[in-house]
Amino acid sequence: MSQNTILIVEDDAALLQTISQRLESEGFVVISVPTFEQGVDALASEDIQLLIADIGLPDGNGEDLAASAQAAGIPAICITGLPDRSFYEMPCIVLEKPFRGTQLLDAVKYTLTEFPIS
Repeated sequence: MSQNTILIVEDDAALLQTISQRLESEGFVVISVPTFEQGVDALASEDIQLLIADIGLPDGNGEDLAASAQAAGIPAICITGLPDRSFYEMPCIVLEKPFRGTQLLDAVKYTLTEFPIS
């Protein structure tokens, strides 16, 4: 299986655990953190191949985190429970909560294939 390392930044502990377990069961290495600041630190200190970030984090904006990752050549997927369609103009895949595990896996595989680390 893949040894890509995925950073997940999500403040909902149950969802963070669910996403982490699903990706780990598919062979991915997962680093999961609940805050924007911890996400910034992990992006700076870990070898990340993909970021999955909640847009609505309590201590920062997941969209900003995704932009920082992409500026460093790391592709991103954003997740949100907000129905604001303006997120669809972001240069990354946006998954609306709730989403199915298969949707998440499809987005991860597509992003890692189409937007590899530059």
